[in-house]
Amino acid sequence: MKVVTQHHIGTTDEWKIANPKLYEAVWAFEKTKDGKVLAKLGNGKDLWNDLKYFDIDNIHGLSDKLQEAVEIEAQARRQADQALREAIDEILPEGIESEAQARADADQELREAIDNEAHVRQLENQNYQALVDGETQTRQQAIASEARKRRQGDSETLNSAKSHADSSISQTNENLHALQTDFNAWIGRGGYLTAFDFGTPSPLQEDLCNEALSQITSITDPLQIWNGTKIKNLNNGHTWILTNTQDTDPPIFEWNDQGPGDLAAFGKNMGGYVVGADPDTDGPEYVFPQLGGKGKINLDAIKQMLFDMEHPVGDVVEQMPGALSPIDKH
Repeated sequence: MKVVTQHHIGTTDEWKIANPKLYEAVWAFEKTKDGKVLAKLGNGKDLWNDLKYFDIDNIHGLSDKLQEAVEIEAQARRQADQALREAIDEILPEGIESEAQARADADQELREAIDNEAHVRQLENQNYQALVDGETQTRQQAIASEARKRRQGDSETLNSAKSHADSSISQTNENLHALQTDFNAWIGRGGYLTAFDFGTPSPLQEDLCNEALSQITSITDPLQIWNGTKIKNLNNGHTWILTNTQDTDPPIFEWNDQGPGDLAAFGKNMGGYVVGADPDTDGPEYVFPQLGGKGKINLDAIKQMLFDMEHPVGDVVEQMPGALSPIDKH
């Protein structure tokens, strides 16, 4: 252990003025004016001025005696160490060999125990691996079986869905066919045909019939075209309407120019026929002449006209609310 001891030193005047209390066993040195060095040893009680000076010469003598005592002590210790070493040398080899043998035996036992433990763990690992392999195989078989069941189920579901889809498609096709049949049957009775450019403002009756039959693919006989069928001539924007009353006397089958727009102007000298009506006598019932060459439509008469167009003379139907009585002219 390294110890650094610092002693206090000062002049005679400095110590006299300070007059401190020195701790026990603490040395302090005083330098006199003539260059001498005096010493005091603290006792922890008295102040500096009350302490007596220590004889330096006695210190030197004490130091010599102390050194001599230290050397004697050192010699005694060396002799004791030598005796101890000799005693150890006599005992140690036999003890070391015995300890070494004991440790070797213990190491051998430990090694054997470790080998036995390793063997036991190896067997346990082999058994565990066998269990894992068996479990893995069992799970793989279960997965394969489940996969087969799912594929079979998926196949059955797919076949069922396909069968259902085929049935639905077949039913849909049948419905579409029935709808097309109904539509063709309806369109065969007339309707609003697609506008066509006849290349002239006054197409022939034959051209009008041929164009109508080309659009109504379910019939070939012009007489089956529905009464009131309309087609717009893109050449001049006029609408042509068919009057087809085969149950009247005489029967009427004729296309008439209704002028521009989709509404026909029924009136004298304005063209067009009304089912069961004579345009020369009944035309004013549908159009009231106005100033400036304009006409005002009689809405009630138009309702009756539409009713008569849908139900030719001779049909037994319920009268349309708010309409005039059907014109039954033969």
